[in-house]
Amino acid sequence: MMNVKTELEVALAIYEFVCANFPRARSDDFQTSDQLIESGVVDSLGLLGIVNFIEMTFNMTVSDEDVVAENFASIDSIAAYIFSSAGESSFQIMND
Repeated sequence: MMNVKTELEVALAIYEFVCANFPRARSDDFQTSDQLIESGVVDSLGLLGIVNFIEMTFNMTVSDEDVVAENFASIDSIAAYIFSSAGESSFQIMND
């Protein structure tokens, strides 16, 4: 396990997952601020995969009400959502 201290570390973990699992994210110009669904990098089924990754990796539950564009538009917005959900406490990334 790795202690997460910054939102950047959260974004990096998500970025690595997205690039590993979604071929359209593997382009050299893909950024963490890019729109995931609008750009076609991720579809609705892929979004469920990201939610599952978040729940398993960050040991948290994502409620249905939280799966909205504001929280899941980009890797940056996902990282901000995760970090804000953790509050002031540090949390751990579960490694394989």
